[in-house]
Amino acid sequence: MHRAWTYRACLLAAALMLSGCISALTSSTLPIGEAAPDFTLGTGEQTISLAELRGRVVLLNFWSSG
Repeated sequence: MHRAWTYRACLLAAALMLSGCISALTSSTLPIGEAAPDFTLGTGEQTISLAELRGRVVLLNFWSSG
């Protein structure tokens, strides 16, 4: 059970990071306090959407290498 949530959290973090890169390219930003747009990330076995995590803490971890 713990492993499944860790996997989902990693997928969600990767999707949010990619989403941030795409939004930076389009230069559209949300005002502070505005709800984030919903998205769904899927693998062959499962899907998770940001709406499923409503009411929970979502940690965004941005990093760079190179």
